[in-house]
Amino acid sequence: MSYPHSIRLRGPWHYEVLGQTAPAGTSQVGRVGRMQIPADWGRELGQEFRGAVRFRRTFHRPTRLDPQERVVLVGEGADAAAEVSLNDQPLGSIAGYALPLRADVTKQLAGENVVQVDVSCLGGDEESPALISRPGRKELPGGLLREVRLEILSTHWVDDLCLTVALDEHQAKPRLHVSGRVEGAGDEGLELLIKSGRRELHHAQLAGRGPTMVAVEVDDFCRWLSNVVPRIEPVEIRLLRGGVAIWEATRLTAARAVAWDGSERRLTVDGHAVQIDAGEEGTDQENRATATWAEQIHTAEDYERLDRTGQMLIQCVPAAWADVVCRRLAHHPSIVAWGASTTEQEELAGKMAPLLRDGRPWLSRAWLEC
Repeated sequence: MSYPHSIRLRGPWHYEVLGQTAPAGTSQVGRVGRMQIPADWGRELGQEFRGAVRFRRTFHRPTRLDPQERVVLVGEGADAAAEVSLNDQPLGSIAGYALPLRADVTKQLAGENVVQVDVSCLGGDEESPALISRPGRKELPGGLLREVRLEILSTHWVDDLCLTVALDEHQAKPRLHVSGRVEGAGDEGLELLIKSGRRELHHAQLAGRGPTMVAVEVDDFCRWLSNVVPRIEPVEIRLLRGGVAIWEATRLTAARAVAWDGSERRLTVDGHAVQIDAGEEGTDQENRATATWAEQIHTAEDYERLDRTGQMLIQCVPAAWADVVCRRLAHHPSIVAWGASTTEQEELAGKMAPLLRDGRPWLSRAWLEC
């Protein structure tokens, strides 16, 4: 078995409406049914519904688990927030639709298990802006928007994986950055292997658990917009012990040079000027010479489609979400710049640029509307 091995808890989940704050009139409190997850609750409860809904799903304990294997329950995100439990034991909170919860449930698993996710999306004055953030989804229904799954892990794994390819107009060679945090039991005999296709880019011993960062100059790494058809390249990151892979991940990425001239308010990608569309966002624009300002954090499948079609986004990220979201999305070449509110732009640029090392500028919508 390769690690992590994922078991997706998709399909119909049972739901029960626990509370309702909108719309006024007929109450749906107490309503029960089945809902396909992941999804928002608009189809079953209406686009205007705001309130609290309990989702429940039963699953069996994975079979033939080895003693060293761990089982982690992952909730990728809920809108606006959620409390998660397994077999009536609290696991933790989901603080937004793009902020995952990970909980080791190995010791809590029974033969048959019930995962419960209580999602609240109240709307109006019931939600404090300081506590609840719904970027790009203010007028949309809430729900269990993202994947819930089990991950089976071996003795060690990497959390908070971030991969970027930095290239500016003066660099002949792209620089690949890989960072993360090695977790598990014990420190001896760990190695990190990074490959692209058949090329070995990096292979070295690790000191043990904890943060790790690797920077590698790469010859002939694919350029995203070098051809009519955009090019992306798989990069494999493997954690080895005794020469055997005990964890692995693949990221599709590419190199491209991005530059922002603040005095001219001009964005260039690989030397070509790019028009910025600061209007309504979308992931289906066909004009490759335009970068669209995106408030909403999209799914991995959406970004991969944009990578393959050569479409560009300026991805806006709330300050409270930046560390998690930017690390997870940094390998996508379709994100040519990060966006932030006027009050947060300078803070985020100073904090995140050294962590990501991705060469992307941090832009403020106010700059674009002047």
